[in-house]
Parts: sequence; C-alpha cells; structure tokens
Amino acid sequence: MTTASIKKLIDLGLRIEELWEKQGPDEQSFSKICLKELSHFNFSYALDIFEKDLSQWLLGPALPKQLNVYNSFGQPPITIFNNGNFVIDIYIWRDVDTSIHSHSFSGAFKVLYGRSLHEQFSIETQHTYANDVLGTNIELNSFDLVGPSQTIEILRGNQFIHRLIHLDNPTITLCARTINDEEKAQWHHFRNGLAIQKKALEEKVIKGLYYFQYLFSKNNTSALEFLNHLIESWDISTTLNLYEQLTIDSMGIEPEAIEHFFKAVLKRYQDQEWFKTYEDFYHMMEQNIELQGDGADIRFLEHAINNHYSLKEAQTTLAKIQNRPLNSSELEFLSTTLR
Repeated sequence: MTTASIKKLIDLGLRIEELWEKQGPDEQSFSKICLKELSHFNFSYALDIFEKDLSQWLLGPALPKQLNVYNSFGQPPITIFNNGNFVIDIYIWRDVDTSIHSHSFSGAFKVLYGRSLHEQFSIETQHTYANDVLGTNIELNSFDLVGPSQTIEILRGNQFIHRLIHLDNPTITLCARTINDEEKAQWHHFRNGLAIQKKALEEKVIKGLYYFQYLFSKNNTSALEFLNHLIESWDISTTLNLYEQLTIDSMGIEPEAIEHFFKAVLKRYQDQEWFKTYEDFYHMMEQNIELQGDGADIRFLEHAINNHYSLKEAQTTLAKIQNRPLNSSELEFLSTTLR
C-alpha cells in the first residue's frame, strides 16, 4: 500500500518526468525543473508520521530499482521513484557527513527534516598526476545553513563542488537526480588539495578481490602475486576507492587478506607525491578535536574548529543554529579557540 507521504514523493517524480519530456532531455533543463519543483514542494508531514509511512511502504510487495543498494551515501539511502532516467531518492543521515565532492549527474536536493551546513568550494588544478588524480588549490567560497525551506541545484562536474555537515540527528534530504551519467566524472576533493575520481567498484574488481582471498587461503605466494597483478591492472582511483571501502567495511574479506592488500598498495604508491598528500590528509584528520555532546551546536563547533573557521564566521553561524545571541561563556570559548 502506498501511503500519503510516499504517494506525494512518487507524484513529484511523475510531475518532473512530464515536464522534462515537454522541455527536452538536456541536463540543464532537468536541473532547472528539479530546482523549481523541489522549491515549491510542500512536505508538511511530521517526522514520526513519515517514518511510519516509510516503514509500511518498505514492507510492501516490491520497491523500485534501488540506485544505491548499500549505505555508501546515506544511512540508509532509499529510492522512492525510478523511471530509468532519473530517481527520487531519500537520504537519511544520522552521524555521517559527506566528503567534499562534485557530481557526475544533475538535479536538485532539499532538506526535509533537520538542518545541514552547506559549503561550496572552487578548485584550480595545479598538478595532473593521472587522469583520475589531481593536485589542486581548493578554496571555500561560501557556506550557509540549509533547512526545509531551501532547495539547491546540482550541476554536473567541478562547476559545483560542495560538502554537507548534517547538524541534526536525523537529517533527511530529498534528491531528484539523473542516473546512468557517464559524460563527466565524479570527484572526491580533499581539503589539502588532492582530488580523486569517485566511482562505484566494478564487479570485475570485487570478484578479483574475492578470488585473491581464495588463493590466499591456499598459497600465500601465488595469492600475493595475483594481488600485485590486480593492482597493476586497476587505475589509481579504483585502487583508492577500494582502499577506502575496506577501511570501513571488510566486504567479507578476512582481516589478514585485507592487511596484505593495504601493504601491497602502500608498497606500490608510497613514494608517489600524491599518495603522500593522501596520507597527510588522514594524519591531519587524526588530529581533529572532538567535543563532548552530539547536538547541532556541538557538531558545528567541532567542524568550525577543525576546518579553521574565523571567529566571526563561527559566531554568526552558531547564533543562527541556536536562534539566539551567544552568551558570554560561548563567546569566551570561541574567542579562545578560534582566531
């Protein structure tokens, strides 16, 4: 059974589909349509009502083809509408923020519940280490709080580079976006200037890794030789996407086999300038300050401190989050923590 709130999301997809067919299937018209439709989209259901509706819908007989089967973007991501050209997705966020990234697709997104800090960046390429690895000068251009009243257009490529820090738990976003986009790459941008193409792991890559584990259970020497050939056959971004995936999810690979994979990657790339930049970023992350608490104000303060917001920027944004002027103890904390 399709509940009222879910039907409203499906109807949104059908309306966008109709408008896009009338205007022609180019990416610019699609993102403009999505920006307009999501801006005017009134979703006034209380969170507990929407959660009940979503539970009932997920217990139904079938779902549309899911764009993201695993929780690689969202906790979880749920596809509500899919016509083979674009989707209406819901992303539930609890305690994970997005990296700085660009998109291979176009569309728009809107916060339905909660608030996020939205940052936009620009880059200037300094080095091309490979087709899928760049060294850049990255600049934070703007940031703002986004809540249920705001809609943001998604443009393909590095003309739109952004990051979202989800302040409330949960924060739920609605996204209308194209699929099967192959014209432009999606990039993961590191704050220290490294940029690596972000891509889904191909079946061939995953199967090769599982076969490595099989060989590893029988003969270490032949397994490690096979692993080295695998890594040689992959481009850099594939290797690093897998490297990062295995740091958060073992994918059914035994710990000893994962450790040998990490060692093989390190042996192959440790002397490369870009890999040193990659490692430097995570060493820097290990130095991040963590504050006690999990409220929106604490999540913002952690981010502001670790990302070197100015005192004025932090004061202004924190006052917006709390919807009141800062008290003397808050002002004193910021003035002693930020410069």
